Amino acid sequence: MREIILVRVHYVTPEILAFFDDLVLHSGRDVVFVCDETHRTIEVGEGRLKISLTAKDAAAWGLFAPPNFGWLCGDYFLYAGLKALPDYDRYWLVEGDVRLNMRQSRYFFDRFTASDADILTFHGFKSDGGWYWHHPMAYFTPNVHACLFALVGISHRALAFCLKERIAMSESVARIVPPDAPRRWPNDESFVMSILLNNGFQHLDLNGSGTRFATQDSFTVGAPRSLRALQVQGFDDMIYHPVHHGAAYVQKATAWVKDTLSRKLSEKEIGQIFQQRFYDELAMEATPQQVGEIRDLIRNATR
Repeated sequence: MREIILVRVHYVTPEILAFFDDLVLHSGRDVVFVCDETHRTIEVGEGRLKISLTAKDAAAWGLFAPPNFGWLCGDYFLYAGLKALPDYDRYWLVEGDVRLNMRQSRYFFDRFTASDADILTFHGFKSDGGWYWHHPMAYFTPNVHACLFALVGISHRALAFCLKERIAMSESVARIVPPDAPRRWPNDESFVMSILLNNGFQHLDLNGSGTRFATQDSFTVGAPRSLRALQVQGFDDMIYHPVHHGAAYVQKATAWVKDTLSRKLSEKEIGQIFQQRFYDELAMEATPQQVGEIRDLIRNATR
């Protein structure tokens, strides 16, 4: 089976470049950046392969591209890989803030080489309507499925099917979805999972190989994990997301704290969410002033 890893980015940092280089050395697969270059060119350095993706590219393929498509539609990065490099059997999409905390990342990827699954994900589930991204997809199908799209594997045939269906959806969205709908366009995981599972494609949970690679705590959305903390901890053969360092960590942590506190939680709930590990990792990535500012946000919410 020929496999390729597409690293999805909107910007690069030295840490993201190091992650890419580690995949090149230790994954046993071809590795290519797919860069959202709608607004600016992203320099990935000499010797690293890059595929550019822009809103114009999406439109040329017949895809509807909302202004935030680069954030909303991770599947478009997969289509860019398919268009540029069509000769692979499986395409892995990995976001730049994922970390495979293992000595050699092929330890993870090799587990699935023999699998004939069409879509491989963490945390797949069928939505009951309460999921945030349920309703945009529910305009197109009553059976909405989901996963966490930060790391997925997809077969060539499934990816080609998704592209065909996204084009068809792009042609029908103006007719089907009310123009005043707050979220009109399905995001990546709701679209890919629903389209594939509702059409007989085979799904495999990435924890279903007999080895647990991620938990709800290690691989999630929201609270960032510290890259420095993972480096100090050492290899544990687990996969983490989102992982950030320095200013990027502080920015992500601040946004997560503000979003969490906007829910008007009780003092007990706040204590349960903001546990000691968060404060320890914050201290590893932020300046003392930044630590104080974030602690003040949390402290003031309990008054």
